[in-house]
Amino acid sequence: MAVMGPSGVGKSTIMHELQNMDPRFILIKTHVTRPLRPGETDRVSLTLPQLKSMRRRHEVLQINHIYSSYYAALPARPIREALSSGMFPMCDYKVPFAPALKEELSGDLFCVYLLPPDFGAIRERMGKSWGKANEARIEEDRLEIESLDTKYAGLIDLKIVSEEGQIPRVAADICRAYLRSLKS
Repeated sequence: MAVMGPSGVGKSTIMHELQNMDPRFILIKTHVTRPLRPGETDRVSLTLPQLKSMRRRHEVLQINHIYSSYYAALPARPIREALSSGMFPMCDYKVPFAPALKEELSGDLFCVYLLPPDFGAIRERMGKSWGKANEARIEEDRLEIESLDTKYAGLIDLKIVSEEGQIPRVAADICRAYLRSLKS
């Protein structure tokens, strides 16, 4: 499962809630070339040469350049092992890179897009975690949301609003939709 949405929308929080709801949900840590933020545990920091070496050995599915850093989009082995053992691998992912990922995983990818209730909430969350809110990033995310039904039509399996105080309900809705997708 790819959990996508703007920075600060609550992707990590939702994924942790899904893990609490059902132990079959497992987090696949993204590898990144930037230093980890204080308290950040959902990523692994590596150098660019390390990431490129992993790609040459087919240990990652993609390497993406986002916000001045390189992200190894998903270690391949843990995803394939999880899928083959009946687990539900999930990752934080950016929608522009998801079409190639969906193709790489041959239809085994369920894409969830978390929408903010409004961008005021995103500004507040980004301000809390990164200091001054990054307006260019917020504008990029706003344009991405506007293009979900055109540029990314057919990619997103579920769009859902991630509201403060509604995390258990949002995670339960995602879990139900994901489990229904497995039966079809």
